[in-house]
Amino acid sequence: MEKDESKKLIGGYLKTYTYQEACKNWWNGMDDENKAIICSMPNFDANVFKEITGIEVKICG
Repeated sequence: MEKDESKKLIGGYLKTYTYQEACKNWWNGMDDENKAIICSMPNFDANVFKEITGIEVKICG
């Protein structure tokens, strides 16, 4: 019951995401220039990036 009262007080709720959902939201919110900066980092590995974030990067290819 207390949780419902806090929602009323703040006018909403806190949306939670899984780690991979948060990563996808972050990646999709970036422009191509910033994505290219990440891909150009030394030792960037698209396979490792996908394993960690769930994101298959196409701009790096």
